[in-house]
Amino acid sequence: MMSQGKTPSTSRNGPVVLVVEDDAAVREATIWVLHVFGYATREAENGPAALEMLAASPEIAVLFSDVMMPKGMSGIELTQQALLRRPDLKVLLTTGYSQADIDLSRLARDDIRLIIKPYSNDDLEAALKAMLGA
Repeated sequence: MMSQGKTPSTSRNGPVVLVVEDDAAVREATIWVLHVFGYATREAENGPAALEMLAASPEIAVLFSDVMMPKGMSGIELTQQALLRRPDLKVLLTTGYSQADIDLSRLARDDIRLIIKPYSNDDLEAALKAMLGA
């Protein structure tokens, strides 16, 4: 994900996105891009930390998580736990695997979206806007 010549916005009053990614460089780049598009962010490096962040930050509107993560909790398991606590939460998952390899049927919701890596910054923004009805 490259910045495409944009600089981070000083005003991040948009919806709050919780970015859950175990790779620090990817997490930081994603946060930077989200700031460019005007989103406020929170971050977590794994599922358990994300659940703590969700409990402490009711303003989080979107969970954006990698599907494959270490520490015993996948993005799908995180989503299941998060939606038990916050049924109104919007969820965008990402993976480097093909969509056919990821079984979202366990989540029993049609509004959970999946974006395949590598994705462009514009693809990420479009997915978030579609989820948020913008």
